[in-house]
Amino acid sequence: MKEENSVGSSVGIIIVILILIIGAIYFFGQRLQKQRNLEQQNVAADTVQEVGAIQNDASSMNLDSLGTGVDQL
Repeated sequence: MKEENSVGSSVGIIIVILILIIGAIYFFGQRLQKQRNLEQQNVAADTVQEVGAIQNDASSMNLDSLGTGVDQL
């Protein structure tokens, strides 16, 4: 009887440890996924800001005198 209790206790402890390990892996995976999503959002926001800056630079360019030097060649 004593051996049966010992084996049962050991199996129970192993099951509890496995459940804790699986739970830790799951929550760690969720945390990594959340960080990846935030990084993707930051990259997308940076791209939008860069496109806006390029548009602002292009609209502020003075293109009126662009072809004036061609006639002198």
